[in-house]
Amino acid sequence: MAAVIEVLVADPVAERMLSAHALSGIWMGRSMRAAANGRVEGLAVLEGVVLRGIVHTMLFDAGLVRWLSRHYPRELASLNDVCS
Repeated sequence: MAAVIEVLVADPVAERMLSAHALSGIWMGRSMRAAANGRVEGLAVLEGVVLRGIVHTMLFDAGLVRWLSRHYPRELASLNDVCS
């Protein structure tokens, strides 16, 4: 998923469209927080759930999906895989 977003935010048009869904290069900075026991598994799961929700919302944007299908069909397929 990180590779897909990295490709998309490198495109100025895609980055503008993705920013409308609160998705930009900034999301790739992972939180360094850990539980009291030093483990981060729960945080990784939470980040995945949040990201999946954002991608799910993006896929309801017909204009974005249409644009991605023309310019980035492989990446669009990966986004669909995240939500299935």
